[in-house]
Amino acid sequence: MKTTDDKTNGAKTIEEHLLTRELVDFDVLTLHVMAKDDPEAIETNVGKASITMNDEVLAKVADAWTNNKDAITALISARIKPLLIQVALRDIPQEVTVTRQVILELVAVLRDFESLSQEYIKRNQNK
Repeated sequence: MKTTDDKTNGAKTIEEHLLTRELVDFDVLTLHVMAKDDPEAIETNVGKASITMNDEVLAKVADAWTNNKDAITALISARIKPLLIQVALRDIPQEVTVTRQVILELVAVLRDFESLSQEYIKRNQNK
């Protein structure tokens, strides 16, 4: 696939476009390569690699979850409720899948907080 380069009006491959726009996360790509025989490892670690590889950021995420779990959960719940109403009452059949995926992604944020917090606790116990 070719895209247009704004500066030179030349065609770029999608790979070149992603690299120049810094839209490729090489940590995630590395995880895919390393865990190609374990699909579950890919699913559970994709997106979290940049957090788990930085101890300072991991500590901040764990601290936020530990100290503000109720507030974070309330915020995510507040975003999910209108989506549930939308999917039940207003979405046409073609939109249901998309809205459902949004709901699942919001739930995944809560799961990520919990798993990252547990990772931080486990690392501190091992020290």
